[in-house]
Amino acid sequence: MEKLMGLCQQLQMGVRTPVQGKNATFQKVDSSIQNTRAIITVVIYLLPVCNKIVRKYKSERSSLGSPQSWRDRQSSLAVKDNVLNGKNSNGFGVKSLEQHMANLTFLESK
Repeated sequence: MEKLMGLCQQLQMGVRTPVQGKNATFQKVDSSIQNTRAIITVVIYLLPVCNKIVRKYKSERSSLGSPQSWRDRQSSLAVKDNVLNGKNSNGFGVKSLEQHMANLTFLESK
């Protein structure tokens, strides 16, 4: 988590640094892409951990609430796992996140 904060700060500082010239601009864009990839790598590592914590929390919470059959609980977890892993048509995949970050970086540099 701390690594993620450091990488985000590094990306923000790089975006705010003014550059002049074609080569400097290309280097800044390349650096931003590399930082964004590092951020995505950390996020990809954290997502399964967060998902596991959420499932544990929901499992503990549902055992205290109304009774729910094991099969119903498992099927709802499977649907949520598919959504988080991008297996549905509305998933927000890594490639689209990279594109979104690149667009934000480009817009902030103007």
